[in-house]
Amino acid sequence: MSTPPKPGARPSVRVDQQLSDDLAALMVDGRTVSDAVRQAVAVVAQSYRYAWRTGRVPEGVAPIVGGCYLRCPTPEEQRRTASGQRGQTPSPGSSDAALPAGPPRPADLAAASDESSAERPTSPGGRS
Repeated sequence: MSTPPKPGARPSVRVDQQLSDDLAALMVDGRTVSDAVRQAVAVVAQSYRYAWRTGRVPEGVAPIVGGCYLRCPTPEEQRRTASGQRGQTPSPGSSDAALPAGPPRPADLAAASDESSAERPTSPGGRS
């Protein structure tokens, strides 16, 4: 197992076409490469810690990240982003107690879908 770079280090990574395309998507709002990488790594690391903390995956085993929660930024968040004042992402050693619970499990999504379809009115003949 390799070790993570020490704080202040400047790790390098070879950029292939896929990474370039992915970074372009994350940088669409004007953020820097460093900000884009920090955000992406924080999202995946948060998902790993959640999976381990909840026992869904044994600690030390890399979980499969199947999705994440997305929302539209608030006007205040949009102003901060436009002015270059981004929120801090949690550091790998920090407590993630205040972080969202993590991505929903496929079974949770299926249950929510079943509940929402049960609440939909049906037309005559039983069709939604």
